Amino acid sequence: MAEAATLGEALEAVPTGPPPQPAITAALIAMAETRSAKLDLICHLPPAFPAPRAGPAELSDHSTIPANLARMAENTGDRYAVARTALARIPHGVAIIGAADGTERSCATGTAMYVSFVPPMVAIAEHPGSRTCKLVQRSGAFSVSFLHASQQDIAERAGKSAEGPDKFATLRIKPLEAPPDAGGAPAVADSMAVLWCVVRDSRETGDHVLFTGEVRAHQIDPAKIDALLRFRRRYAHIGHITSEESPEGYPT
Repeated sequence: MAEAATLGEALEAVPTGPPPQPAITAALIAMAETRSAKLDLICHLPPAFPAPRAGPAELSDHSTIPANLARMAENTGDRYAVARTALARIPHGVAIIGAADGTERSCATGTAMYVSFVPPMVAIAEHPGSRTCKLVQRSGAFSVSFLHASQQDIAERAGKSAEGPDKFATLRIKPLEAPPDAGGAPAVADSMAVLWCVVRDSRETGDHVLFTGEVRAHQIDPAKIDALLRFRRRYAHIGHITSEESPEGYPT
């Protein structure tokens, strides 16, 4: 409306009487076309903010994920809040990490993941204040024992501290000695699978120390397939197999 009023004022400013000169007429037509184009542009500009979505729930950019699930957990002062609410949803096989230095032996409940096929290498993470972590650092070796579903009590015991130089003996966890030239770390007897590793790399990662180890020896029990799992801060087990063994492709 302001543009229209200005145009009207311009028209009123033209002297009455004889018809306007061609130059004046051309100038008025050009002014009108320019201001009309501005009005048309203004009418077609998108709104400054998108209109709210219709529907019962607000959605994130991924239109199938509710926004309250897409956001990070609110800072409540609990340093482990994200670990409890998000990281605990990562299912993983339960492993006992073993280490030794001389007559001192220790173990801790943890997990492991492979990081290389050739050479075979796995990674573990240990808290720097734990005795197991200190023994891995001193000896340069560790074992990884993957537990069967029937060994949940061992996982619960290994997760606790123990007095004395030999945690295996104090907690009555039957050890499996390392083969020659495999690093010397004790493992857990009767496990589904055991890996004996030597440390190839270690570094601080947040509140843990990440160890990468090369597998020097291993032992498996093909009769045991029901792995003990950890999910949502609870122990669980696989239950049943849902496919045949992959005949080719990815080696694991």
